[in-house]
Amino acid sequence: MLRPGAPTSSCTPPCPPSADRRLLPERSNHHDRHSGPVHPHPTDSPGQLLRPVAICVGLVANHVYLSVLDHLGYDLKTPAEFGQPARSVLVDLASAFTVVPALAGWGALELLERFMPRRAVVTWTVLALAVLIGGFPWTGAGISTTDRILLAQMQLIVGAAVIPTFVISSRRRRS
Repeated sequence: MLRPGAPTSSCTPPCPPSADRRLLPERSNHHDRHSGPVHPHPTDSPGQLLRPVAICVGLVANHVYLSVLDHLGYDLKTPAEFGQPARSVLVDLASAFTVVPALAGWGALELLERFMPRRAVVTWTVLALAVLIGGFPWTGAGISTTDRILLAQMQLIVGAAVIPTFVISSRRRRS
């Protein structure tokens, strides 16, 4: 027989009011359909959704830029490389050169945020600016100075869309 007020072995003490209930596992309830994790995945945050949007904005801005140049009758050329003569910029190649470096930058930032979270944003920003500036057509064999300036503007358009957005959406800045 149990005495009133005596502890039983089958009872669990209630959580103290100061306990953080978010860290406790969820209890299953047949009425509750949510059985996912207590904490959302980091890629579910609005900051992570900004990165693909920034890449798309850079891509669309470059397409508009090329359309305006084409509408004005300007034939933008790329420098002669590897024994090939200077040739006109193609929209599909411009798209590839817009999206691929931005995706590589996104991957690099994710890796830096994972392995060196304190310095990820600064390191990535320096690398992104070095890639941006290093990719300018400093010497343009077979193209005019105007072509070099217009090609550099294409890179600046993507850089202006991607670099600040990636820095703002960084995990370190959000937390």
